[in-house]
Amino acid sequence: WLPIPASRFEIQLVRPFHILLRVFARALIMWDSIAATEDWIAEQLPTLRPQDGSNSDMFHYLFKSNSADASPSPGDQKEPGDTCHPQSSAAKVLTEVRAMAVCGASLAIGIRFAGTANSRAFDLLLKITRTFSKSPNASLQVCTDTLGIALALTMSGTGNLTCLRELRRLQARSRAKNYGSQMAVTMAIGLLFLGGGSQSFDQSNETVAALVCAAYPRFPTQPTDNRHHLQALRHLYALAAKPRLLEAREVDTGAPCYVPVNLKLRGRASPLEAVTPCLLSQAELIESVSVNSPRYWSLDLPIAGDLNQRRILH
Repeated sequence: WLPIPASRFEIQLVRPFHILLRVFARALIMWDSIAATEDWIAEQLPTLRPQDGSNSDMFHYLFKSNSADASPSPGDQKEPGDTCHPQSSAAKVLTEVRAMAVCGASLAIGIRFAGTANSRAFDLLLKITRTFSKSPNASLQVCTDTLGIALALTMSGTGNLTCLRELRRLQARSRAKNYGSQMAVTMAIGLLFLGGGSQSFDQSNETVAALVCAAYPRFPTQPTDNRHHLQALRHLYALAAKPRLLEAREVDTGAPCYVPVNLKLRGRASPLEAVTPCLLSQAELIESVSVNSPRYWSLDLPIAGDLNQRRILH
C-alpha cells in the first residue's frame, strides 16, 4: 500500500497528497534508514523515466519539466478547437507529485531529528524550504507549510535565529493565504521556542506518535474545519515536550550563572563542550557532566550509572 507511482498511468490513480503520506509513512516504517541527505530524499522520488534514475541534482529533478516527462500520451492529443495544453498540464502534475514526495521525506527527517539541532538536517531542510517558497505554484502551499514545521521540529527549543528569520518570512507570505497556512507557521514558531527555550523533543516511540498527530500535513481552511484532521490533535506536541535545560546556579544567591561544562556522550570519543544555561539535545546519550572552569570547583557527575541523576535529566 506504500509504493510510489512508477508510471503516468499510476499517477492518475493517486492524489498528489496521498503520495506525501505514502512517502512519510514508509519513512516512519524504515526509521533507521532516514538520513539527512539529498541522496536519501532523491531515492524517495518517483522515477518515471529510465534517464531520471540518477537524480544527481535533486532540485533540478524536482522542478524540471522537459519534453520527455511531459510528452502527451495518445489519449491526450489535442483535438480541433481544444484550448487545453496537455503537455503543460502533464508537466505540472509531475512537478506536484515530486514536490509532495520531497515534502513527505522532509517531514520524516524533521521528526527523525526532532530536538537534536542536527546541523546537516537543518541545512538541508532550510535549503528545501527556501526552494519551495520561491515557487509561484499555489498548490504547493501545503508543502511550504509542512516544511516550516519540519524545520522547527529539528531546532525545537533552541530559538535559532536563522530558523526564526525563515519562519517570519513564511509568516509574511501566509498572511495573504488561508487560515491553515497561518496556523502552520505560528505553530512552527511556537515549536522553535518550546517551553521558553527550556524544552525539546526526544526520539522515543511515544514522542514520535504524538508529533505525527500534531504535525499531520493537512491543514484546515477555517477555524471550524475538522474534516480531514481534528484540530485538537495539534496540541499533542505538549505530550512529547521534555525538559532539556541544563542550568548552573550560585550556591549563595541561587542566581543562574555561566559555567563551562564538558558533556561525555555515548558513542563519542571527545567530550562535547557547552556553557550553561544550555539545551541538552540528546539527554539519553549523556554519560557524565563535568565542570570545566577555573572559577568554579571541579565537579564530575556520573550519569550513566546513577539512576537519580538520570531521572533528573529525563
